[in-house]
Amino acid sequence: MNCLINFFSSSKEEYIDFFAGIFDPYKHGTVLKHEFDFAIDCMFKDQFSDGFEDEKNSLAADVKRMFTEQKLLNDQGHLIISRFRKGLAEGTVDIEVFK
Repeated sequence: MNCLINFFSSSKEEYIDFFAGIFDPYKHGTVLKHEFDFAIDCMFKDQFSDGFEDEKNSLAADVKRMFTEQKLLNDQGHLIISRFRKGLAEGTVDIEVFK
């Protein structure tokens, strides 16, 4: 983990495995909408806000919109891990968002 977080010396596949594991630690292949929303909200919580930021303009909302635009979510809003992995591998989802 030190290589991933501190030294940025891991391979792209290791980053993909790591971040897919954060969303889907039990390898179900699908992350329910409420679990996905909670994970994104926790990961991208604005540390510098006073707690009154507009939900539509928050960093978490931007990331959710990007996931929706890239079709990583199904019609119910669940994250499809195979789509997430493919997006990271092909570069349609910028892995730098998570670093």
